[in-house]
Amino acid sequence: MDKLLLTVEEAEDATAICRSKLYVYMASGALRSVKIGRSRRIARADLVDFVERLRAEQGPYEVHVQPLAAMSAA
Repeated sequence: MDKLLLTVEEAEDATAICRSKLYVYMASGALRSVKIGRSRRIARADLVDFVERLRAEQGPYEVHVQPLAAMSAA
């Protein structure tokens, strides 16, 4: 059975977002967490919701390609 609550380090491994940035998101309220004793835990569902919101805010994926002539002139 998968864990329902993840440590910040486990959330870091799952998302590839550094630990300090996760704490910033938690402090701002963008990423929900619960305090258990002296430590923080992030519900797996809240982590999934957070990543989905990040993707939605970014909009469609766009690729910007600079022409080769402009690259060689620089």
